[in-house]
Amino acid sequence: MKDNGYDEEFAVAITGASSCIGPIIPPTISGVVYCVASGVSVGKMFIAGILPGCCLAFVQMIYVYIVAKKRDYPRTPFGGFRDLSRSFVTSFPALLTPIIILGGIITGICTPTEASVVAVLYALLQGFLTRDLKWKDMPGIMDDTLTSAMSVLFIVSCANAFGYIITAQQIPGKLAALFLSVVTNKFVALLVINLFLLLVGMVMESLAALVILVPILMPVIASFGIDPLHFGIVCILNITIGMLTPPVGMVLFTLSNVSSLSFERITKAMLPLLAVNCIALLIVTYCPPLTTWLPNLII
Repeated sequence: MKDNGYDEEFAVAITGASSCIGPIIPPTISGVVYCVASGVSVGKMFIAGILPGCCLAFVQMIYVYIVAKKRDYPRTPFGGFRDLSRSFVTSFPALLTPIIILGGIITGICTPTEASVVAVLYALLQGFLTRDLKWKDMPGIMDDTLTSAMSVLFIVSCANAFGYIITAQQIPGKLAALFLSVVTNKFVALLVINLFLLLVGMVMESLAALVILVPILMPVIASFGIDPLHFGIVCILNITIGMLTPPVGMVLFTLSNVSSLSFERITKAMLPLLAVNCIALLIVTYCPPLTTWLPNLII
C-alpha cells in the first residue's frame, strides 16, 4: 500500500482493524474457546460468524471507500474475469482448507479437534506439492507451533484455574443477582455488557477473557432470554475490538513492530476505525437474526 501511494498510518490502521474479521469468520479459535466455556455447538458457532463477519467487512469497506475518495488514493482497474478465474483456480486448493474443517464438523464426520488435524495434514500436503515447504523447514515450523501453542495453553490453563476459584466462591451468581437488580431491560443489558466487555478487552488477553467471563455472564443472558449463540458472536467481537485499543492492545503492538510508526501514531490512526467497528458491533448486537438465522437454517 505504501508503494502505491497510501498513507502509512491509514495502511497500518486498516490492516489492524480488518484483523477483527478473522476471529469472527470461521474457523475461529475464539469460537471454539467460547463453545468450551458455554456448551454451545461448535458447528453452529462457526456458521453464526459468517454474516456478522460480512457485516463487519462491509462497514469497513464503506469507510475505506469514503477515505479513498476524499484523499484521492490510486485505483487499480479490474483485470477482467479471465484473471479472476486464473487466480481462483490457483488459490482453490488453499481455499478448500476451511471447507474441509467446516464440512467435517457440520456433517459429523469428525470433531473440531479431528478436523484441525485433517486441516494441518492437508496444508502440509499442499505445501510439499507446491514446493513451498521443504523437509528442512519442518524443525522451525514445529518449534514455532509448539511455542505459540504452549503460550495459548498456559493462558487458558491459568484462566481455568481462576475460573474454578470464582465459581467455587459463587461469584457468578452474586454478580448476576447484582446485575439483575440494577438492569431490567434486555436492550439496556446488552449495551452494558458491551461496554463491560470492551473495557475488559483493553486490559486482558482475548482467550483468557473468554474463559473467565463467559461462565459469569451466561446466567445473566439466560435471565434476559438472549440466545447463547448470538451472545457468543457479540462477546468475541467485543473482545477482538479490545485488542485494537490501548493500553494492552496486542494488535497495536504487533503493528508497531512491523511498521516504522510509533504506538501513539498507530493508536491515533486507529480511532476512526474503532468507531466503525463499534457501529458493526451495535448492528450485530441488536439484530440477532444476523447471527442465528443461518445456523438454524443449516443445522
